[in-house]
Amino acid sequence: MDHWEALGVCEVKMSMFREGVEKASMVFNGICSTKMSWLSQNRLKASPWQDLMDLQQGTNNFSISGRDGGCIAIFVKHKFEYIEPNPTADQGWELVFKAVPGVGGSVFDLWNDNNGGRNQDNIQAKQLNANYRDHYKSPKVDSWSTLGVREVKLSVYEDGEEKMYMIFDGRGIDKNNWLSKERLISTPYLDLLDADVPKNYFSLSGDAKYSRRFFIHSVYGGCPNDVGWFVVVDPGRRVDCGWSFSAVRPFFLYSKIAQRANYITDSVGRADFMAIHIKTY
Repeated sequence: MDHWEALGVCEVKMSMFREGVEKASMVFNGICSTKMSWLSQNRLKASPWQDLMDLQQGTNNFSISGRDGGCIAIFVKHKFEYIEPNPTADQGWELVFKAVPGVGGSVFDLWNDNNGGRNQDNIQAKQLNANYRDHYKSPKVDSWSTLGVREVKLSVYEDGEEKMYMIFDGRGIDKNNWLSKERLISTPYLDLLDADVPKNYFSLSGDAKYSRRFFIHSVYGGCPNDVGWFVVVDPGRRVDCGWSFSAVRPFFLYSKIAQRANYITDSVGRADFMAIHIKTY
């Protein structure tokens, strides 16, 4: 346990037993944690106490150090072999938004506007491919606060395969603030989960000046040195940076390596489409 960072911990389970029977347990996100930091409300993934998973509910102590007192607990840690999950599989995810490149119009505006949906009755538009050349938006997006959203998944696809995903805690938020570093639960980009790696943009609104939306970025170092993970380049202002220029907009760039990428010198993909799924209670 004193070599926690070297273990590749992805989940931690704390269990309480009585008379040899597990009576309660809590599962925490262990990625990029230390042996002292995994026990926090922001990392909680599963618990029988639903109010404990509500980030709006205050807790005056939620840590290993806690307070001295008359409490005895048994901690059981499971070290899992990390296997890349496939969040696209039928695990309760519901597609609520899909954006296709080159359609015209702003992806951000389509998501943000309370427009009642788009192509909601078109079966082809809901398919996880780019054959239908228009966006899809479920009317549920504009009724977000009534849905009981638990998790949100942003993903991109190329050649019919999911190439990148990010899963966010969707509890207690609206449709425009789930995309944040504080709510990120799971992603193949381990450096994105590292608090010490700089992130100058991490939001849906992104850098509006340059029409860079759904922007998850690390460093502006001048065009040849810009480094990040994902961006939707919407129609709008055109800039001199070669990596964000295209005659056809919108388009979607993502790092194809297991960390942030230089948009010019590293392996960066241009997705066939992006999708947003939700899980609800």
